[in-house]
Amino acid sequence: MRSRRVRWFAVIGVMACGLFAALPLASATAHGAKKPAHPTGFFVSGQGAVVKGTNAAAFVRDHNGGEHVVSSVASPSAPGDQGHIVYRTRRPGATKWVSRAIPGLRPMAGGIRVELHLSYNGSRVFAVIDECDGVFVTDTSLLSQRLPEPTLVEPLADCTDPPAARPGLSQTAFSVPGSPDQIGVMLPDPDATNATTIFFGSPGGSFNSSGALPTDDDFTPVQLAFDPRSEKMTVVGYGSDGTNEGVYVTTSDYYYYDYTNWSTPTLIASLGQPSADYTIESIAAYNDAIWVGLLKPATTGVTRKHALFVQHWSSSNQWIGTIPLAHTTGHDTGLRLSFNPASGHLHAAYTRVIKSSKSVKSGIFMQTRVNGAWTGVTHLTHWYRDRAMEFGYTSAGRAVIGYERG
Repeated sequence: MRSRRVRWFAVIGVMACGLFAALPLASATAHGAKKPAHPTGFFVSGQGAVVKGTNAAAFVRDHNGGEHVVSSVASPSAPGDQGHIVYRTRRPGATKWVSRAIPGLRPMAGGIRVELHLSYNGSRVFAVIDECDGVFVTDTSLLSQRLPEPTLVEPLADCTDPPAARPGLSQTAFSVPGSPDQIGVMLPDPDATNATTIFFGSPGGSFNSSGALPTDDDFTPVQLAFDPRSEKMTVVGYGSDGTNEGVYVTTSDYYYYDYTNWSTPTLIASLGQPSADYTIESIAAYNDAIWVGLLKPATTGVTRKHALFVQHWSSSNQWIGTIPLAHTTGHDTGLRLSFNPASGHLHAAYTRVIKSSKSVKSGIFMQTRVNGAWTGVTHLTHWYRDRAMEFGYTSAGRAVIGYERG
């Protein structure tokens, strides 16, 4: 499963991305003071804490049942604001995680965003590392417990303090069909006046731009989803028709690494007001079905019946309209959508925030869409600051969720 966790909005960001040995948590310090009952870190459902702290992390579960995590960590000895990316692996059936630092110090000005994905044939795992001086990728075999020094995809000069404003990309990478190591990464292209494009290449080699995505209606990409069944790409973002802002999507078929045949961006969500009426939460695509998760922000003094909405591209080749996600309330946020490749069912996870009941009624909830209807809700965690970031799946089709606790 794909993964992401975003650093700029601190998001994604999937974002994982969003991101694990279960770490024993002592009940008291040397001075007898109790540690926080809800420590920060990155967790995996059913396993507990894997990464401590609030730095970026990403998680993916491979087809054999192995689990993989990358996370950033500040260096206590390196000069300046520098750190490392750590690769953690837990092989199928193992109880312990093995941790290895990826070679090289990374600048941490403004934070680091990471994603973790599987190759198209599932034999390799690759990481995308987005930092202030560039975007990098690295990959390795599922059997390896090390990720090599990353390859530069596109340089940046953004290590100012604070970093310069950048596009809010949160889920950007995918594995290319028919290749064990080809990767596509969605990035602004400095050689095309920073228009968003897809860079294709392999770790250890060069990456080349495929041409800019459409800019009609001031389209600004945010997230992408790759459909492994139809091999289509869908990108969701914001745009404006000159009067009203809204949420737009564009799609492209896959032809020999050519993603230049993008459709004209289509408006899929608007209230006839600024785009702040909806914010993009996530996107998922499978077997020609596309789902976009949206959040309707709270308005001061207004009680919301619903906060989470979904927009669906149906089998009749049309967007059916923005509708509230079943079983959700106005207290919900952080919507993540994912298709289970074994069953083809769509899963949704989100966080319910009840300030008066932070550890009983709050936490991460999950539900599944089966035969056109959302099933009953499963209450996965019980803390209001838990936020689902990535999905993984067992061989039996059970969902495993990587989540951050702020």
